[in-house]
Amino acid sequence: MTQFQAYINGYQGNQGEIAAALNISQPYLSLLFAGKKRPSLDLAVRIESWSGGAVPVASWVTGTRSDA
Repeated sequence: MTQFQAYINGYQGNQGEIAAALNISQPYLSLLFAGKKRPSLDLAVRIESWSGGAVPVASWVTGTRSDA
């Protein structure tokens, strides 16, 4: 499970609210959640800010580890 998936699973809102907060469509959010898409750098920065740093930009880069 990715940091993004873990954060979304623990979030107390629905995907529509999350998508609106991030200024993306709900279908695109679903693709991000499923790991079928990666966000642009701009969106990754917005996700990091929205999540209070729980989903850092670096978590989207293949081969990075949050515990490194």
